[in-house]
Amino acid sequence: MSKPNLLFIFTDEQRLDTMASYGNPYIDTPNMDRLANESVLFEQAYVTQSVCTPSRSSLMTGLYPHTNGCTQNNVSLSSDIPSLAELLDDPAYATAYHGKWHLGDEIFAQHGFDEWVSIDDGYAAYYSEGRDKNARSSYHHFLTENGFTPENGSVFTRDKPLQVPEEYSKPAFLAQEASRFIREHQEQPFVLTVNFFEPHMPFFSQRDQQYDPADVVLPPNFECPPTNDQPLKTRAFRKVYEEGGHSGLSLRTEQDWRRMIANYWGLNSLVDTHLGKILDTIDECGLREDTIVVYTSDHGDMMGSHQLLAKCVMFEEAVKVPLMIRLPGQKEGRRVSGPFSQIDLVPTLLDLMGQSIPDHLEGKSIKTGLEQDG
Repeated sequence: MSKPNLLFIFTDEQRLDTMASYGNPYIDTPNMDRLANESVLFEQAYVTQSVCTPSRSSLMTGLYPHTNGCTQNNVSLSSDIPSLAELLDDPAYATAYHGKWHLGDEIFAQHGFDEWVSIDDGYAAYYSEGRDKNARSSYHHFLTENGFTPENGSVFTRDKPLQVPEEYSKPAFLAQEASRFIREHQEQPFVLTVNFFEPHMPFFSQRDQQYDPADVVLPPNFECPPTNDQPLKTRAFRKVYEEGGHSGLSLRTEQDWRRMIANYWGLNSLVDTHLGKILDTIDECGLREDTIVVYTSDHGDMMGSHQLLAKCVMFEEAVKVPLMIRLPGQKEGRRVSGPFSQIDLVPTLLDLMGQSIPDHLEGKSIKTGLEQDG
């Protein structure tokens, strides 16, 4: 294996305890757990910021948000800031980005990725000058080709993909496209980044009935809502959720919260099913011995902890995420208990791929530690 492949999969808004490998025996995520059992699993992996765009900017550049300029949602990653694909700087590699981007010009290929499979038309207001705001995502065309019509005749809302049959859902579509890319490029080295939108809000899906709310165990700190010594924002968030609910669900009672968490677990299991299809494609193509596999998320979700929901706070549940790295040929997993920051992920991946690590990156490679005990 002279040039390893990289399969970099991350989700949106997946908190740590959403698989058995991270301490949840009630949720069904066999493919995540399979990968965990074959990977280096980080027990304390932290994002750089518990907001989508800032966190993603670090995942793609190896820079903190205040350095790369993406300090809030819907800020575009400057063309002067190289992404992972551009840092690779090796023409032998085929590169692809599939899924949610949220770093500007959402549906347009950019930052060194040769293939671009987009899934969201909701960011047209933030496109750069000269971009066609009437252009539509890859997923939009997939839905229309399969007989679905946008509710307003123009774009599909984020609710729509969670109401169609599962075979037409975003996770199914991304698994289909990722598997196609892997098969088409199995004879050359590739970098494939796949971002599942789920389990991000809205918190309902084709899997809402997979879990009985009566079986849901509330977070151990559910009875510890923000107190007066906590930031005003956290107290305001709690009041908003208590009074207005979310995703069409009330959040006034413990039973309400169990219903919400059951739906959230369903979203994670939905991702798991289609993650498994991508991992199976790697095996079917005989690429297991040649492929680095990474699985993580851009931030967590409070999901009942401190009676809060979603993210945008710096509690553990919002900033600590799953992280698994499977090295080529690795068959048995191991666990790393110490803290790890996602700022170190880009330099580590470049190092694992035999690439030089640019001096401007703000993290450091942990390749030696991964391989020594791998």
